[in-house]
Amino acid sequence: MKSPTLQEIVDVIGTEEAAKIVSQIGGVTYYFPPDGADSAHVAIEQTAWQAMCQHFSGWVYVPKGFVDKLAARNLEIRAKRAAGAHIIDLAIEYQLTDRRIRSICGGVRVENARRLKKAEGNFVDLD
Repeated sequence: MKSPTLQEIVDVIGTEEAAKIVSQIGGVTYYFPPDGADSAHVAIEQTAWQAMCQHFSGWVYVPKGFVDKLAARNLEIRAKRAAGAHIIDLAIEYQLTDRRIRSICGGVRVENARRLKKAEGNFVDLD
């Protein structure tokens, strides 16, 4: 059984078709026939199906992509925090606890943003 990463699947069939496969059979070990015979379970472009069968023929575990989604979300959270977003605002936006946001952000510093807000006189420390 093969276990390609989501990135490997994207490299073979592209982002849009990979997203379709993950949404339909992500988390499942699926058989991709070497001859490229049509599938009754996966609705993707025929060329993408042929490429998957050719590249990953046999039993393949199709990842859910959960880890990749979390990594992208966490990167976005860190960037917003570095730009000056408050912990509480991020927690509400991403429906996470403030402790989880702090954990994700780790050592991200926003000192310049705080100094600017203090200088403007509208500083409220929500951290």
